Amino acid sequence: MEIRIRDLVEAGLYKSEEEVMEEALRLLLQDRPHLRVALAVHRYRTDPELTLAQAAAIARVSVESM
Repeated sequence: MEIRIRDLVEAGLYKSEEEVMEEALRLLLQDRPHLRVALAVHRYRTDPELTLAQAAAIARVSVESM
């Protein structure tokens, strides 16, 4: 049997499905830092307003490492 996002909300563990997804994403990126770096690189390449310093902050690495 699968666990659905709405089950967590209906059980009163989260206020909304959005809150579940936000925490799941936060924990995923915390557990897999390479995904955070890849996301930062993607954003830097595709968002002309994103600075290198902002991309480094997303990746949680130094500007030099970025």
